Order: sequence, then C-alpha cells, then structure tokens
Amino acid sequence: MTDAPLRARLSAHAFRASCLRSELERHVDEHGGAERGVVGHALAGLLHDIDHGACPRCQGPTERSAEEIPAGSRVTSCRCIPICAECEARETKEASIGAVYSVFDWYHDREVRDDVERDLAELEADQRSFVIDLTSFDDHGHPVA
Repeated sequence: MTDAPLRARLSAHAFRASCLRSELERHVDEHGGAERGVVGHALAGLLHDIDHGACPRCQGPTERSAEEIPAGSRVTSCRCIPICAECEARETKEASIGAVYSVFDWYHDREVRDDVERDLAELEADQRSFVIDLTSFDDHGHPVA
C-alpha cells in the first residue's frame, strides 16, 4: 500500500506531535483552567495511544482491519491526528451542529473515566468486605456459634 491514500484521508502531511501539542496549548490558552504541566501529561498520554495504534479520542484501535486506514481528526486544520472510523463519524456529526470536542477534552475525559472506574473498584472492594454470611445468624438475628 502506498502512502497516497493514507495522506489523502489524513492530511497533506503525516502525523506531527507538534500539531497535537499546539492543539492542547491552544485549548488551555483559550479556556484556561489547566496548568501547563497538565498539557505535558495530556501530550504524553495521547502520544502513547497513537504510538500503540489506539485512537487518542476513544482509546479503541485506529484500524480494525488491515485494509482500514485511520482517519484524520477534524480538530486541527491539517487533520494529521489519526483517529478511528467511529470517531471520524462522530466528529463529522459534531461539525454539522457546530460542536467542537477539543484534543484536551479527549485527555480530560479519560482522566474522569479513570477516576470513576477507580472509585467504582474501591466501592466494590469495600462492599465485599462488608458482606456477611447470613447463614451464620438464626431467625432472630443472633450469631450462630
């Protein structure tokens, strides 16, 4: 396979980490609310996904088959950030209604999802420690020896 179909679907140039970094910094400059250190963490996390063939937006595979070519995110004008076909369809729908889901949001939502999953795991572990064997009590609620 040549690079021509890939470049046509992605952008005029191959993926550049500097484009991803610029998108993260632009979001922070426009919206504030995040320290510069968070940009570094976001960049590292999203680059890790891209390097390992995962969609930086949903963390699913960017290619579900050998014939599938990653799409280019509409978040940047150059469209060089590779995403999966499902996220490409989502971005197309979002663009049609004027919604923009920034690269920083991709990372931020991941942290929120991780926090929720961690809290649920802790809650589940706590609940297991409070589970009582009901057969160890008689009909009056007294412990059976």
